[in-house]
Amino acid sequence: MAANFSGNGDRERFLQRVKETVDDCFRLGTTDAIQKQMFDSIRERLNSLCRDIERSAGNMLTDLEAKEFSELIGTVRDEIEDNQTVEKKTGYQSKRLQTDENGHYKYDITREQLDFLSRFGFTAPMMSEVLGVSESTVRRRLRNFNISLRQLTDITDENLDQKIKEVAGTNRRIGPNSIRVRLTEKNIFLPRQRVRDGCSRVDPGGCALRSLLRKNIQRRTYKVAGPNSLWHFDGNHKLIRWNLVVHGCIDCYSRLVTFLKVSNNNKALTVFDNFIDAIRLFGTPSRVRCDYGVENVDVCTYMEGIRGINRGSAIKGKSCHNQRIERLWVDVWDNFSNEFHDLFIYMELKNILDITNDYRLYALHYVFLPRINERLKSFAFQYNNHPVSTEHNRSPNQLFIQGVLANAMSNFKSIEELIEDAGSTNDRYYQDLLEKYGVEDNNNNGGSDSENDVDAIISVVDVNISEDKRQQICEEVNPLSNISSLEYGEELFKITVQLLDLD
Repeated sequence: MAANFSGNGDRERFLQRVKETVDDCFRLGTTDAIQKQMFDSIRERLNSLCRDIERSAGNMLTDLEAKEFSELIGTVRDEIEDNQTVEKKTGYQSKRLQTDENGHYKYDITREQLDFLSRFGFTAPMMSEVLGVSESTVRRRLRNFNISLRQLTDITDENLDQKIKEVAGTNRRIGPNSIRVRLTEKNIFLPRQRVRDGCSRVDPGGCALRSLLRKNIQRRTYKVAGPNSLWHFDGNHKLIRWNLVVHGCIDCYSRLVTFLKVSNNNKALTVFDNFIDAIRLFGTPSRVRCDYGVENVDVCTYMEGIRGINRGSAIKGKSCHNQRIERLWVDVWDNFSNEFHDLFIYMELKNILDITNDYRLYALHYVFLPRINERLKSFAFQYNNHPVSTEHNRSPNQLFIQGVLANAMSNFKSIEELIEDAGSTNDRYYQDLLEKYGVEDNNNNGGSDSENDVDAIISVVDVNISEDKRQQICEEVNPLSNISSLEYGEELFKITVQLLDLD
């Protein structure tokens, strides 16, 4: 049957549109790193195109042309699906074990695996995705092992309000989502709405303030190959007036905070020690990114020794390009730094603290360094377990674990090393690396590649105190007592100053 064309122009535009759609879907569907969401979108576009071609038979196209186009699209779809199947093989897949002589099989899923995933808040659908089995299989194993994923704590509203006051303290910038994650650190598991209601009862003014200060920013998509592909690390100088620097590092794929610690100096060796502690837990990244500060020299030297030079093992640039870590500093200020900043300013205004006196700074560091680091541990736990709205409410911990398992069979060296060393308690491997790629003390350069980093070089406050006096201070002042109270930290500082003045 001949086609009844309404016009050659319409036919040409239709054929051009078909060609562009097929070419675009084939290009996207045959890339090396295609995600499931993209694959589903491509498949839906091709199915929609097939329906349009069927409707155009006898109008825009002849029946024979429509049949040929449909077969062509089917071939493209099959090739894309084959590519998707090959890509899935790079991820972790649970092994199948034969259970009897009749050929019955079952997946090898252990209690330890399910306990590990449930501890990081994985749901049954998420477990099925990372283990490579169906959701019904996961739920059946959960029942067999008597593991419950939904844990709710029985607590009254009065006790909940008290817990919220303890967690939030004087910081009115902490929202209900952050408080909910911090409550889980205390083994208190509650629905989101109940925590929101509790925050409204405890501090309605703070809720209104956070609503007014909230800014919705449209950000570009940040793409990284996978976990441990790139880490950003940097120093935060909000407390540098009191010779305190917060050093942090974050995995750019999952947003997992790998280390976050405050120090009373900005030496390269301090940053390097924090970095080594992080790779013992999370493995060595393929690349790192930092600014030009001299405190980053040792880490860059180490990375170039481990991963090689002329491949971007240590990428240096402006701090504004360290997107992940710079965004982390916003949350560090809102959830933590602002409280201590305001406290130290208050102590100066009341003549309790004199930053020109080394003994006062020594007392400040003795009391508040451990307290701040404990708060940073709590914040890191909160951050690594908070739901990320742009990642389907998965937490950084879940994204990191999911990314590692999804690339378990790939050729990513950083992930291969992490899986090989999983569960190992032998530090000899890292000791050999340190001896082979040792770093020197680069803190005596007296300069920096960046003008903004010159005045950021600080050193440890050195005071002349007898060993007996140090021992007395340690016995009478416990810096970690009543950790949630800022006022108690101020009292401990006053006691330490009195002991120093008696010398």
